[in-house]
Amino acid sequence: MTNLVRIGSDGNIQPLESADFANEVDEFQGYIRQNPTILGANIVIIAEQLDTGSGDRLDMLALEEIREGIVRPVIIELKNVEADIDALLQVLRYANWALSNTDSVRLHGQSKAKFKELDNSSVKVIIVAPAIKDELLELSNYVVESIEFGFLEFRRFRDNTGDLVALDWKAPVIPPSSSTVVQKEWNWEKFQTELKISSDRIKVAKHLFDGLVELNSGKGWGLTPYFRKYYVAFKKSGYNIAEIDLYSKPCYLGIQLSKPPKELGLPEIHPEFEQHYAEEYRRQWFKITNADTEVADFCDYIEKALESH
Repeated sequence: MTNLVRIGSDGNIQPLESADFANEVDEFQGYIRQNPTILGANIVIIAEQLDTGSGDRLDMLALEEIREGIVRPVIIELKNVEADIDALLQVLRYANWALSNTDSVRLHGQSKAKFKELDNSSVKVIIVAPAIKDELLELSNYVVESIEFGFLEFRRFRDNTGDLVALDWKAPVIPPSSSTVVQKEWNWEKFQTELKISSDRIKVAKHLFDGLVELNSGKGWGLTPYFRKYYVAFKKSGYNIAEIDLYSKPCYLGIQLSKPPKELGLPEIHPEFEQHYAEEYRRQWFKITNADTEVADFCDYIEKALESH
């Protein structure tokens, strides 16, 4: 159980009062609506208490920008008590609805978010609760490949200065026998055979991938690679810290930054590369054209991205 205290200049400890929510639908959901960045910088809530036609009401439906202008559905389930395995069947029904009803998701999203394309090859599920059972984390790893889970332990505290929020993103438990890379249903071979991506582009992407994996291991960043349609994301705490994008030719490396590199005091790197900062999505993009680019050159940028996560 998370407890917060304030230590005064005189050394006295003052416990902060836990400000639990009275109920899920009115107070908890309203708080998330007013503070959506709790769920992630690239998530836009598009519907609440949505009737999926099976007698259930989905707490929140959202869209997550996964590449510039490309979004996917996000299911947000709120629990005012500890979330256990009973929540799993509930969110799986919602996820199946989102994957099977692309037109409905698109219709809800058109009035709330700007996007070029809705990618329904996968759906993200975020369960938000004051505590998450270990069994839920473990079982989520065995769910169908098209669903990606995020678990957020969320508690609110209060003192005379206002609200303080404790956030702790929990990762699904990967069995010890599994690879540390979560490839799920997409991989390099399927990129070539199903998406018709050329071997030259795959070679560049693999070079970037291997370099990022090596840096991740050596630096202890704690990133987890996920293979998705047209891209590979390196995630931490539910955020895409870096991603290798094969949607546009030849290949792009994206790094999440809160501001353009110059404003963050980052040095200019690879001026010979076409590069730009996407303000709306808070991402710095580099167009990578060859497979001998030194991936370690991007280390400062990735570490800056990790500072806020």
